[in-house]
Amino acid sequence: MKKRSLIPWFRGAARLAVTASLALTATAGAGAPTTPEQREARWISDHISLDLLPVAYVIPRGHFSLGGSMNMPPVGLPASRYSLYPDLQYGLDGRTEAALGVSGADRLGTGGQAIFYTLGLQHVLLPETRTVPTLSVGGYGFLAPHNLHGGVAYLVASKQVTQRAYPQGVFAHLGLEVQTFATADSHTGVQPAVGANYVWSRRIRFSAEYRPRMSWEREDIYSLKGVVLLYRGFGLNAGYRNNGYRAHPFIGIEID
Repeated sequence: MKKRSLIPWFRGAARLAVTASLALTATAGAGAPTTPEQREARWISDHISLDLLPVAYVIPRGHFSLGGSMNMPPVGLPASRYSLYPDLQYGLDGRTEAALGVSGADRLGTGGQAIFYTLGLQHVLLPETRTVPTLSVGGYGFLAPHNLHGGVAYLVASKQVTQRAYPQGVFAHLGLEVQTFATADSHTGVQPAVGANYVWSRRIRFSAEYRPRMSWEREDIYSLKGVVLLYRGFGLNAGYRNNGYRAHPFIGIEID
């Protein structure tokens, strides 16, 4: 793998992420939620997410977020590990958000790392009530050099199980995911997926997720992840994930 060519790109991506996060934090006061219910709903849309799979929540209209409900990993490419960076997400209206992102995948064997550019959209079909979960439909497409491309469409339901989201809360997610991609061959598959979040406090939270493997994958995908916020919206995330080809631990910077 050509490590030297990735260092300047990674530094540039990190600087962009930090700059965007500071800009978003500085403008967060404008139009901020005023009631406890609005504040809790905004907190959920900003902080409840999984590692590889989507959840049903969307951010409010006119707001930006780094990371959030939509995750857009580069599925399909046999990879030893993913390099997942926070996607830039924007609320188009009260029920719809768009996402733009970049991710990397270390190919199995030789070939180095492939960089993928992703674009996604998610729309809430049903808002959450006491008895009905939030139900959303969404999808994203990705493109990489050498004609590597594909996409994912999904239907996902998310439900707040506890009365409050924080300081301690539990969320459950159930979905159906359709994947298609093209390299030398083309493949399409459908599988269910499940996930959960446990909020220990506003600074510490955990997530777990699972999806049976697609026909071209070697193993079922899963992830166990923890997040610790150290200062304002900055902290660390760490865990253990299997991307369908290989399991490995990971650690990274969390920008909330």
